[in-house]
Amino acid sequence: MIFGFGKKNRDDDDDDDDELEDEEPQILISFEGPLNKQEIDLETNARLVQAALIPAKEVVSDGVAQRAEFVRIDLKGNAAVVVMSVDGMPVAGEKMAKQKGLAVIQMLKLLGGMDIRERSKPQSGGMLAKYEEIPYEIRLETTPLPDGSERLLIKLRNLKDKLYSPDDLGIPEEIRNKIKEFGASKEGVWLAAGPPRSGTTTTMYAAIRCVDSYLYSFYSIADATGRDLKYLSVYKPNPGDDLPTTLDRVIRMECDDIFVDPLIDAQMAGVVLEKAESVGFMSEMTSKDAAHAIEILATWTNPQLVAERLKGVLSQKLIRKLCDKCREAYKPNAKLLARLGLPETIKKLYRPPTPPDDDDEEEAPPVCSVCHGAAYWGRVAMFEYIDMTPEMQQVISGGGKADDIRAQARKEKMLSLQRDGLRLVVEGKTSLEELQRVFKNG
Repeated sequence: MIFGFGKKNRDDDDDDDDELEDEEPQILISFEGPLNKQEIDLETNARLVQAALIPAKEVVSDGVAQRAEFVRIDLKGNAAVVVMSVDGMPVAGEKMAKQKGLAVIQMLKLLGGMDIRERSKPQSGGMLAKYEEIPYEIRLETTPLPDGSERLLIKLRNLKDKLYSPDDLGIPEEIRNKIKEFGASKEGVWLAAGPPRSGTTTTMYAAIRCVDSYLYSFYSIADATGRDLKYLSVYKPNPGDDLPTTLDRVIRMECDDIFVDPLIDAQMAGVVLEKAESVGFMSEMTSKDAAHAIEILATWTNPQLVAERLKGVLSQKLIRKLCDKCREAYKPNAKLLARLGLPETIKKLYRPPTPPDDDDEEEAPPVCSVCHGAAYWGRVAMFEYIDMTPEMQQVISGGGKADDIRAQARKEKMLSLQRDGLRLVVEGKTSLEELQRVFKNG
């Protein structure tokens, strides 16, 4: 089974030397077939398989081993550069010859059920895989480049890290209650919003779990992209039916709420808002934040309709978690707490371990066995929520822009990213330094 090579054979490397003989063999990922179930023609592409299968497995295995959310293969000059994102931070990967990088991209496209002959148009695909017996879903996206080559984005998802529940994601109780109220109202539109690769889809699936799908009739017509929706009734649209027809069919089934694909354009948003008079909709949008999503909706459709039908928008930003093993406790001074608006009763906060003083003659402490000196391990979400109060509805129906919406949210003391981030600091989940870094970088 050619997909199942488990370890890199060091004897195959041309540049091996005696120093590598005692090294542990690198464990390689096992590819288990494309997501689209397409049959992979390995015989016809035997030369590509021979040249690029192992290098392709090495690139993906490195990303999985380092807990990368995604891996990108960029072509720059005569080289192919691998860049990973680990806990939202860029990490340099392998640098290889351009020809080898091209072969790796083609190999992964083949394994992901994509057309390796097509390089002029964007493509998407993916495959299932296993690494050290842990199942992964790998999704691929290509972007054509002017010279006829492609950039490849590899998204990695550990299928054991489901993060489907509000508890898993840490959605505050006050927001969960608002989502429950929305589900019970059986009307309007509720959105999760955020930039690409910011965790919006994961937030969306966790938010859905806040609605009691046993008490209410909750249908999904969305593409679940391999995620578990067993707590919803899945409706498969009839071939040839457009969105309005599909929604009419589901509404006639006496449903209370419907989960739909992300709102991507004015036409789709208009249909959903129009139908939201008699059923509740949950969806997501790509936007800078919650206020920006509302401005986009109002631009696409009608500000008055958005003010009437939109019920709430949840946005999130991911922030690195302090390593539980090596984080360092300290007593914050009163001036710092006052400046942050935190109660003076707080006796302890946490930060990354303080590096030893160069003049300190004591031996440096050993590198943390968990985070390997990074001081952070994993990420957690901080949230903001814009509720449709009468005052907020007036701002939106009057054509208010994102800045006006944010100002009104602050005036009404709605949950903000800054306030929720400070909550995570107080709980010891992250540091003030990390909070400052995230907001400084936008």
